[in-house]
Amino acid sequence: TDLAARGIDVKEISYVVNYHLPDTYDAYVHRSGRTARAGAKGLSLTILQQEEVQDVDYNGKFTFVTVGTLYHVKNQELLIRSFSRLMRDDIQLLIVGDGELRTELESLCRELNVTDKVKFIGFTKNPFKYVSKSDVFVLSSNNEGLPNVIIEALSCGCPVISTDCISGPREILAPQTSLSLHLKNEIEEGEHGLLVPVRNEELMAAAFLRMMEEEKLYNSYKKGAQQRALFFDANNSIKHYVNTIHSV
Repeated sequence: TDLAARGIDVKEISYVVNYHLPDTYDAYVHRSGRTARAGAKGLSLTILQQEEVQDVDYNGKFTFVTVGTLYHVKNQELLIRSFSRLMRDDIQLLIVGDGELRTELESLCRELNVTDKVKFIGFTKNPFKYVSKSDVFVLSSNNEGLPNVIIEALSCGCPVISTDCISGPREILAPQTSLSLHLKNEIEEGEHGLLVPVRNEELMAAAFLRMMEEEKLYNSYKKGAQQRALFFDANNSIKHYVNTIHSV
């Protein structure tokens, strides 16, 4: 509303950036998948990524990971159902976070016979150590604001698959495309990650397979992940705000 009051047509602004990617991180606390500062200053992202993981065996397993609150809008049910379609022994899915749907989602895993492949990590002070050691980050949400978790995954060098939900994933992963575009029946190779239609189990599973089997595509996303995350650094964000305002 402040921009509108200044005569700026907000429809002409293609993105709004509110993410800070500093050189050092405070310790993070994830309660029900939501991030809060814990107050321990000066921990570098590299240190957080390199922390040992003792409750997951990554050896010989292509690992998908997600981080978020376990509730309906995040749609982890879609994630689990899509994962179960792969019918492979060399894969695993890590679900980092907690919430009201955990019991229901654990029951779904038993129903789909994937309890040995899906691991519920629950609350953790450091989700970065899981994401950085995984092969692909997946967001299955029905809607978002600006999903910082995608930017965090990219900052860990982790390729991303996301639903093309309103709003945020398209702005991050396919910034050169129209924000009015929303997928219905296809997978899109965004510049920085794969986008799939919301609530589409079949195409989400197909995106999983593409990341596993298309080495050139996977390596391209992995190579560019951290550089894309840096676009959302606070200093870069301020520069774009200033340029937008001065262009009016």
